[in-house]
Amino acid sequence: MPRTVFATETEHDKNLYALAYTAARCKLSSCVDECIRCDTYRRWKYCYDELAECDKLRVDNMAADLVARHDYARTLIKYKQKETINGNIRHYIRKVIWGLVVLFFLFFAGALLLMFVACSNSRPTGLSMDSKINAIVQSIPRDLRDINADNERDCIDRAIAFKLLWDNTYSDKCEIVRNLNSKYNLHHLYCRVFDSQNNVWILVEPDPSKRTYKVKDTWGSRYDPSCDIYGESYRWMKEVVYGKCNN
Repeated sequence: MPRTVFATETEHDKNLYALAYTAARCKLSSCVDECIRCDTYRRWKYCYDELAECDKLRVDNMAADLVARHDYARTLIKYKQKETINGNIRHYIRKVIWGLVVLFFLFFAGALLLMFVACSNSRPTGLSMDSKINAIVQSIPRDLRDINADNERDCIDRAIAFKLLWDNTYSDKCEIVRNLNSKYNLHHLYCRVFDSQNNVWILVEPDPSKRTYKVKDTWGSRYDPSCDIYGESYRWMKEVVYGKCNN
């Protein structure tokens, strides 16, 4: 069962995070200037040197954690891109094979050519929203890592992974939704995507181990849409994109 964790950040915590964020940004940037000539680095070094040794360790650990999360998010996106490229290659090979088969039988059976043309004209011109959602859900690794570093591998990680992969693949709007149902002790994250063709939101349970991605089919009567909380995508995505102070 997902758990709720409440934390309060002091001004000192926020200052330490600002130092860690600056250090991580410098490590990830392709700056050509020497650090000693950088005004940002000089200010960071002055503040860092004034810290106690234990706070320096916190800053170093948070900076390393931010870099690791950035690398993992980028790896997750590259994983999807690689799968897309491999799928395109397999699709191209299938098209070539079918083309050779058609050319071979073209000389021996005119009827087969007519059947091939009829089948080609009846093929859909684009992917349905259902196909898009299924493809993204199945692209989520079943052994997904703890993306937001809360020592749990749960619905938070799956929702974040789905949104990262969806936003990198399609232009349709995708949001993270929180369902807080005290009656059934349900505190859960899932996603929703907007189907502009039908002007409706489609609710998605981003768990590749489930037989269906539909939230209602997965949770049954425990799901109450009146308990949905919207507008929280940034709250959950910022832990991956920007990091947070967990010390």
